Amino acid sequence: MVIITGKSAWEYWRTPPLIRDSVLDQEEVLTRIPTNSKLAIALCEGVSRSRAPKLASRLRGRLLTDLKGIHLPIHAASDESGYVCKSSLLHVRKMSVQRLKEGAYPLGNDIYVSSPEQAITQMVSESTRIKTLQQIYEACGSYAVFAPNLQSQLAIQAIEHELSPLGWEALDTSGAPHYADADGARSHLVAEQDEHLLWKPCLDRNKKLTTLWRRPAISSAQSFKEFSLSARYLHGLRRIRELTSYIIDGSASPIETNMVLICCLPPHMGGEEWEHPILNMRIDLSPAAQKLSNTTYCIGDQVWPNIKLIIEENGEAYHSDRDGFALASGRRAALEAMGYIVQEINYRQMSDLEQLDQILLTIAEKAGFSSQSRTPAFIKSRYELCHDLFLPE
Repeated sequence: MVIITGKSAWEYWRTPPLIRDSVLDQEEVLTRIPTNSKLAIALCEGVSRSRAPKLASRLRGRLLTDLKGIHLPIHAASDESGYVCKSSLLHVRKMSVQRLKEGAYPLGNDIYVSSPEQAITQMVSESTRIKTLQQIYEACGSYAVFAPNLQSQLAIQAIEHELSPLGWEALDTSGAPHYADADGARSHLVAEQDEHLLWKPCLDRNKKLTTLWRRPAISSAQSFKEFSLSARYLHGLRRIRELTSYIIDGSASPIETNMVLICCLPPHMGGEEWEHPILNMRIDLSPAAQKLSNTTYCIGDQVWPNIKLIIEENGEAYHSDRDGFALASGRRAALEAMGYIVQEINYRQMSDLEQLDQILLTIAEKAGFSSQSRTPAFIKSRYELCHDLFLPE
């Protein structure tokens, strides 16, 4: 038995099913990639170089099928000494996998992949607390950040060749379903629809594919809490337990995640410690508001329904809605007519500490939130928080 773990498992869960389930021809791939690339070496020499030839043989062909989203080498664990190896294809370490199997999913042929909760926990030693929270929010949200490797790029090219003249637009890149309904409860639209149907690519203004995909949530705050309490003997569990109180379900993009963490984390972590909002909540419009917006409802990125506050994040390269909140004609006017305070912020403003600070103070004043004292210790924590949030992976 072999379990794909850590970063490799996380990359598996980030891979869109459309790409993951496509099949590439090995001979054709080898004619199109550099002979010294990791992929070429793994495909041609993985068996001969590996100390675990049978395992390498089982995984080698799957680099062009369901494991194509994983960057090489694949990190895994096995309780069989003969599988322990370190090659261009595999890094397998020996450990008891029976406990890991309880939190893993079968991929067939006695190969498993760690669950999202387990994979993120296994990456704790490689991440800061903030990076771990970003990963958790992605797992509990309705988006995935997919950075294609060589074989995934080839799969994308093959898919593009088969698409209609509309290209990726043919896959319906309209707005994602709301995560929470008008009462703040999780929407069944996200929970019940078919996974493959809900994975949608986000395109840039030139209709080109980006690294951002919309998809159903693959975990939840409750799942992480239960996992952190039930799992045993796994390095990283202590940190996950510490972070569970900061998890909010339903983020739809990295920029939304960043803003929520800035607003809601405690001061010693650089946050404002505001009460938790509801993310991507449906707001039913009044008859008068419907006339202003030509729609019956809208979706707020961060909503505090009790005080009628909405924060909307607009990010050219970081938001799942490329048109942005501001370009939806009449939507802001409709919400303000219903008594909502609507505050917009973009990526540039959020990543500039001075602009961010001024916007947060303005929101706090309008909403009646308390503002953290801008002491040297808090300013240092805020700087460290933003550094982690906006540092590329």
